[in-house]
Amino acid sequence: MSALVALLLLALPAGAVRVEDLYRAEVEVVDKGREARTEGFRRALEQVVVKVAGSARVLSDPALEPLFENPARFVQQYRYERLEPGPDAEAAAGERAGTGAAAAEGGEEPPPAYRLEVMFGQAQVERALREREITVWGPYRPQVLVWLAYDDGRQRALVAADDERGTDEVVLEAAQRRGLPLLLPLLDTEDRSRVDYLDVQGGFLDTVRQASERYRAGLVLVGHVYRGSDGWRGEWTLLQADGRRGWLTRADSAEAAVEAGVGGLADRLAAELAGRDGERSRVRMRVIDTESLDDYVRLSHYIERLPRVEWGRVVRVRPQEILFELQLRGELADLERAIGVGDLLLRVQEPADGQGAAQPQADRAADSGSVDTAADGGNAPGPVSVDPPDTGAVVPGPADTDRSGGGPAADPVDANGRGRAPLGGRNELVYRLVG
Repeated sequence: MSALVALLLLALPAGAVRVEDLYRAEVEVVDKGREARTEGFRRALEQVVVKVAGSARVLSDPALEPLFENPARFVQQYRYERLEPGPDAEAAAGERAGTGAAAAEGGEEPPPAYRLEVMFGQAQVERALREREITVWGPYRPQVLVWLAYDDGRQRALVAADDERGTDEVVLEAAQRRGLPLLLPLLDTEDRSRVDYLDVQGGFLDTVRQASERYRAGLVLVGHVYRGSDGWRGEWTLLQADGRRGWLTRADSAEAAVEAGVGGLADRLAAELAGRDGERSRVRMRVIDTESLDDYVRLSHYIERLPRVEWGRVVRVRPQEILFELQLRGELADLERAIGVGDLLLRVQEPADGQGAAQPQADRAADSGSVDTAADGGNAPGPVSVDPPDTGAVVPGPADTDRSGGGPAADPVDANGRGRAPLGGRNELVYRLVG
């Protein structure tokens, strides 16, 4: 990898980045006929719905069946690209030709001849999903750095951004199918001096966290994919600012194991950050320690990207303070989780009597059942909450809990069920600009 590319990767900002092509999909079809095209549209729309909703589970929702019965109404444009037959396809074609009419009577599916690229209308798809109460996850999503230890029974290695085995392409293609902006480490001299295969495979998370700092990714995923006696297995841990959570996957191939791990990540992030559609509510967010016009512009762009925010406006600007008013769709807790992913803003708690400086709010504890027992000075892996193994589909993780950890108690739900009313019941959030 060139020095320029390395520098660009290291300069990527933490937190959310915009994901492109959420409404575009590619599928392979056998010909350009109407029947094959309609089936291609259906499979392409399924891909888009999964990316937009953030979860593959939505495909089992009966309310979505009408969408896939007439997928052409959502199509803006499409085009074909002829596939070059590989050696396997040529051999299969020759074998079918040799069997003659018997193969035709057997109803064997001919090999794909074209790649069909489909672009769907964003407004039409989003409207159809919201009418069926399916959450739409916006284009700004947290960037995730992936440390993956790969063991195929012959060789053990970490997967780099330019992996010679092509495993990096498997990871990134799986992420693209789920609409996730993943980043793989360079594994250059600096990386290798800080972390190795055993650190990732063994779950030495303190070491991995320290090695991840140079990439400034919003989140870190630690994975171990290996061949077991009954197929391929994956062990996955998502490191977040307020804790960690883990899950297991099982699959018939290495590619499927990686796909299941990335799918599990997408499902969990969508559940935490996208939240559920609900009543619209307004909240004020005060940001302190702002010093310049650049801070004002940066915050305005940042707020536009937050999930669940329909619009935002500046109410007041004072020295070292900006007050925003936001209109949300859904729960306030979803907004707080989204802000907590990045490192731009730090939640603060004001004293009850209004006297003195605002103090940082205590970090929230990890997910229910998730415990990090590694000592401050040590590097031993502590226990982590683990969901049941996945067999194709990902099993949901434990529900979130908000523990005080010595800080303020969890904020109550307001009378309208619109989420927590922070800061002693006042509908105002207070954050400090730190990024």
